[in-house]
Amino acid sequence: MAFEHKPNELSLFKNTRKDKDTQPDYTGDGKISGAELEIGDGEVIVRVVAWINEMKDGTKYFKLKVQKKEDKDIPF
Repeated sequence: MAFEHKPNELSLFKNTRKDKDTQPDYTGDGKISGAELEIGDGEVIVRVVAWINEMKDGTKYFKLKVQKKEDKDIPF
């Protein structure tokens, strides 16, 4: 049986195939439950990507993007 996320859980893994700065540092997926977040019914499987960015003062943070996994035109 394949791993299945619980509702509103995401997993990120280091992108070991990154060869350009524009590509994400981490990639993964997860499941979003509209009912639990009170934004609608049903669940959607999403792809999530993250970049490690740095502010001018040196503070590091994650920039995240989330998109439906079924979408074929995911640009990241």
